[in-house]
Amino acid sequence: MTKDESKKIQQLAQEGKQTKRIFEDHFPHLSYGEVATEVRDWGERSSLGRMRMITRRINDLAASNDAAERAVIAKDVHKLTKELYYNHKSSHDKLTKIREALEV
Repeated sequence: MTKDESKKIQQLAQEGKQTKRIFEDHFPHLSYGEVATEVRDWGERSSLGRMRMITRRINDLAASNDAAERAVIAKDVHKLTKELYYNHKSSHDKLTKIREALEV
């Protein structure tokens, strides 16, 4: 995998594109495992991955009886929710700029 491919994978993941879509639409010549590893190595998660993590943590929260553990889980959910929000906001801002450029 080239450095440019690595950067493109990271960019697409930041924009919220699913790892499966990154692989199928942009990098079919690589293995799915290579693409998924690259996404994880950059520290990015797809929106779907974040949503699944939030769901899992909420289920953990519901099952937990320990107040300290519930506080840690709630903090994790808050962090993941903020990540989703800021990625969505960034994508929205990019789309707005694209629309404005097309209207000119």
